[in-house]
Amino acid sequence: DPEEALGESWRWRTFDRAEGLGSSTVTALHQDRNEYVYAATDRGVSRYDLWEWTVLENAQPFDDGEVRRFVESPSTLYAVTANALWKVQGGTVLAPFYRGGGLFAASNDIGDVFVVESRDAKHLHVRGEAVERIDDVRLPGGKVIAYDVDPARIHWLLTADGLFQRDMGRRAWRELHDRDVDTALSDRKCK
Repeated sequence: DPEEALGESWRWRTFDRAEGLGSSTVTALHQDRNEYVYAATDRGVSRYDLWEWTVLENAQPFDDGEVRRFVESPSTLYAVTANALWKVQGGTVLAPFYRGGGLFAASNDIGDVFVVESRDAKHLHVRGEAVERIDDVRLPGGKVIAYDVDPARIHWLLTADGLFQRDMGRRAWRELHDRDVDTALSDRKCK
C-alpha cells in the first residue's frame, strides 16, 4: 500500500526536557546559516547541533515576554521579545543587545536586520554593534501586529489600521488597499 509505505518512510522525532530542550512549550524556531536549530521556550533558548540540545547561557525565561522570532544577519543571530533584542554570542550565550517597547524585527535576503519600535514609532536598522534610526519618517498609526521585509527589500507593516508598504527609496509608508494588495502580491512567491 503506497500510503502505508509513505508513512513508514517519514520518521518524526519528538524532543522534550529529557533530551535537553528547555521546555516543550516553543514560541519561536530558527535554523541558522550553520544549520544549528534554535528553539525559544518558556524556560529560555536552546540550541540543537543535530546531536543534542544545549541551553544557552543567560537564556533564562525572559522577564519581558516570550521570544516572538529570530532574525539573522551574516554574522549574528538575534532573539526578539516584545521589549528587547537579544544577541546570540558564539552560539552559546544570550546577551541583551537593545531595549525598546513593542519591538518587531525582520531581516532581508542579504542579512540586514531592521526593527520597528511601536512604542516610540521608530524604524531602526541594526549596523554592527549599533542600532540606528533610519530616518524621521513616522510609522503609520494603529497597534503594530506584524512586520517583515521581502526579497525585493520592500518593508511590510501590518497595523490595526491597515497594511502598509515602504520601499526604502521613498520617504513614506504607503497604505495598501484591496486593489493595491492584489497588484503588489501578484508577482511574489511564498517562502
